[in-house]
Amino acid sequence: MESQSQMSQSQIDHYPPLSHTQSQSQSQSQSLASDYPASLVPPGHEWATQANTQNTMLTQSQSQFGGDGGASAALAAEVPEEDLEPPPPWACAYCGVSEASCVVKCIRSGKWFCNNRMPGVPASCAVYHLVRSRHKEVALHKDSPLGDMTLECYVTGSRNIFSLGFVPCKSDNVVVLLSRDAALGVSGDSKDESGSSVSAALNDVDVDLSQWSPIVQDRCFLPWLVRVPEPHEVKNARMLSVAQIGHLEDLWRKGNAEATSNDARIGALTAIAEEEEEPVEPTRAYYEDAHTYRAIMGKLVELEADEDKQHKESWSKDNITVRWDWSVNKRRMAYFHFQLDSGDLKLTIGDEMKISRIRDGSTAAAPSPAKGSDPTPSEVKKGLITIPDPAPSGGGRGGGGRGGGRGGGRGGGSGRGRGGGGKMVVEKEKPNEWSCIGTVVRFTSNEEIGVELRGRGSEKAPVDCTTGFSVDVVWKPTSFDRMHTALKSFAMDEKSVTSYLYHVLLGHPVEDKELAYEVENEGGEAASSWSAPGLPALNDSQTEAVKRVLRRPVSLIQGPPGTGKTVTSATVVYHLSRHRAMTGAKGGGQVLVAAPSNVAVDQLTEKIAATGLKVVRVCAKSREEVASSVEPLTLHYQARYLNAPGKTDELKQLRQRREETGGELSEKDEKKYRKLLRAVEREIISAADVVCVTCVGAGDARLASFKFRAVLCDESTQACEPECLIPIVHGAKIVILVGDHQQLGPVVTCKRAASAGLATSLFERLVS
Repeated sequence: MESQSQMSQSQIDHYPPLSHTQSQSQSQSQSLASDYPASLVPPGHEWATQANTQNTMLTQSQSQFGGDGGASAALAAEVPEEDLEPPPPWACAYCGVSEASCVVKCIRSGKWFCNNRMPGVPASCAVYHLVRSRHKEVALHKDSPLGDMTLECYVTGSRNIFSLGFVPCKSDNVVVLLSRDAALGVSGDSKDESGSSVSAALNDVDVDLSQWSPIVQDRCFLPWLVRVPEPHEVKNARMLSVAQIGHLEDLWRKGNAEATSNDARIGALTAIAEEEEEPVEPTRAYYEDAHTYRAIMGKLVELEADEDKQHKESWSKDNITVRWDWSVNKRRMAYFHFQLDSGDLKLTIGDEMKISRIRDGSTAAAPSPAKGSDPTPSEVKKGLITIPDPAPSGGGRGGGGRGGGRGGGRGGGSGRGRGGGGKMVVEKEKPNEWSCIGTVVRFTSNEEIGVELRGRGSEKAPVDCTTGFSVDVVWKPTSFDRMHTALKSFAMDEKSVTSYLYHVLLGHPVEDKELAYEVENEGGEAASSWSAPGLPALNDSQTEAVKRVLRRPVSLIQGPPGTGKTVTSATVVYHLSRHRAMTGAKGGGQVLVAAPSNVAVDQLTEKIAATGLKVVRVCAKSREEVASSVEPLTLHYQARYLNAPGKTDELKQLRQRREETGGELSEKDEKKYRKLLRAVEREIISAADVVCVTCVGAGDARLASFKFRAVLCDESTQACEPECLIPIVHGAKIVILVGDHQQLGPVVTCKRAASAGLATSLFERLVS
């Protein structure tokens, strides 16, 4: 995770302009694709020099307050915050600067931030917020020189300000906003919404792409686009430290949208003190009771959920090219390449992704004509900014005063007033955005991701377009919610596990308990072999393992890869299902088989089905359309093709009508369809000998009313303890954990949670 006190390396690297040699441009194409470009001060750009000078002056004028923390205290002493007038809604959420020409609105958070750089903060307020929050889209204030407009690419409609730049037109006083990919020619063969190629779309503006420069330079917006406040305008501004800003961003991220800088000042110190005085309580080998166990584990699950959410929501990409197709079940499919610069993308089948595209963006119109001149019509188009007066000699390409674009220059031209050449007028136009959420259903051989769209948004998909799409990973809290539910059930429900298992899981000392069990053949006589039909014969060590497991309420099967753990596990399940000798008596109870991964569950499902047992593989709803080697054994497949006259006839009719209408039924018929489907699914599960699910899948609502007296968890060393608890709390009397704690352990992304013990599996804790 990025440190709060500094920007990431991709944000502080310096990128040369595109006017450099072709060899240099090619060698830099990878770094230019970064989401967060950094400072660039091209030689000869007067506005860049002026911005740096102003920032230097601003820092020097504030250094008298003692740097980062001292500035806040000194300013607060001079002007108490409660004595100030209430700031306008567009005031900077960090420092409070409210000049319309100095602020931008973060579209995603809805908050305003200025182009001022506070002492000790490595970027302007606006840029620093965008980096910390991982947001990328901004809009200007309606009273700014450019008016109310959303910054976006003239060609692709991309709104990622960290990849946006500008190119001046050769003959006209016009600046064109272009994304870096468009300027580099990466999208040279792609099509925009009107069907014209990128090069054709630029023919009407006559630009020299070698003059492309980013709009974010020196970690600030260019001053002609978003003005840098004057020293007197920040005299009464709040000066926050990096730690305070970090705490404020955390409050916003956790849902406290109304948090202010006051909360940041107080909370930053409080949070640091609390973290030092009350560190996260680590897991234990012994717990006094289930409530203590739940409190400790629950806190670690919360930490991991917060980290996972922040991590997953940062997985987004703009300027995606989409290939459209249809799935086998006649649903809209979108295929695309999705690679993150950080390389930490780990998508799996069943993950959800949001695909969106801006069809018509807010656009900038021509400025008001100078006083005394006749008004002339001007084309309105996204990403096109018209500057009223030509840049005078010596004014520089980016002069334009501090808000007037190219016109004039602060020290080198005749720009009128602070804006350098007239007020910009922007025609407001609400963006028409298409978006749809879909499920990852396949990965192609050429590394494309296949997403099956769902809902009404799929019917309106812009299939005539292939470029300019944005893709975001949708975070789902299902796994963590089910862990919390399992912890609660273990603590509150006496029937979730037996008393013996309760004490074993809490680490209490218990006497060894042995169950009476002998393998029998079909005639009821003692059998000479413990092997299961349809499976390879067991060797001596595997046979001994099966004997011991069947005679104990809690067992651990450990062995390195290649030792036959899967066959041994399937054999154990076969004997448990056939004889069900639990607590010394025969009869009753199904077997629940779980594993942390779908692959492991499918492999074990195949082995168990080979013994002749009735097996049902319960998949997540999001995976029901995913091809599987055990599809005939899945619950949704059996429910679809179950032939039970009088029971399934009406369900089949409703399903057929549902498919013909694109998944839509009347409200009454939809309720009836779901009720009939639940009844059929329940009947199938009840008739099964063995139910196979992932550990998280064991928390599926379709299994909520079922009790499983025997639970086997394969690859249990790869599941964190609360995850492994989900299948166990279904009334287990016998628990078998299979794995190898010397191999791969649970994947925990939160360092605090991992160091506190969440990365230790239940298998490993019981072994130790």
